Amino acid sequence: YSAAKAPAEPAELGAVVLPENSTAFTIPAPNPAENNSALLGTFQLAPVIPARALTGKKAATLHLLQSVMQQRCFNRLRTEEQLGYSAKCTHKAIRSRTYSTSYLHVQVLSGNCTAAYLDSRVMNFFKDYVAELVAMSDKEYEKSRSSLVKTTLNKPTDLASEASGIWTEISLHTYSFNISEAMAQTLQSVTKAEVQEMLQEAVLGSARRRA
Repeated sequence: YSAAKAPAEPAELGAVVLPENSTAFTIPAPNPAENNSALLGTFQLAPVIPARALTGKKAATLHLLQSVMQQRCFNRLRTEEQLGYSAKCTHKAIRSRTYSTSYLHVQVLSGNCTAAYLDSRVMNFFKDYVAELVAMSDKEYEKSRSSLVKTTLNKPTDLASEASGIWTEISLHTYSFNISEAMAQTLQSVTKAEVQEMLQEAVLGSARRRA
């Protein structure tokens, strides 16, 4: 009998804290004749928060902002302005054992516009959306919020998905097995005014963290 050597601790997942204001990364296409271009606008919720605070008010508010405006973002950029063949607004949360952070992503793929032009149109959409969000009725806002709460509480549809969620909590040492329920509860307390403030803070404000 010989004792097995204990495995080394896995490397902790890292997240770069974006600097305030804007940072641009331009990657040219390998093929000089390529006409397609892509924009991925990333807005990071800052500061990076403790892992167990992923269901905190700001994280929930950013997720709700994305949910409220995702359809309008598609309609404006893809249907009305016809900037490209794909346009979407998504939300992503990243956790490690120590920290977590949330992101709002806007992605546009185009065959006839430069990335710089796409970026200007996306930012113009956000500026215009301020007024649309203010004008949104309480009934419409509540419908959007309730829909996200319902989606958040969806149960895994297969054993593999359920096991993956449980193992994630174990491997991160967070043990937040009720994270969906906690996020849903926080979402129910987010007001429209707080969503408006988040748009200004995370997307349009001078201290935004954007890449």
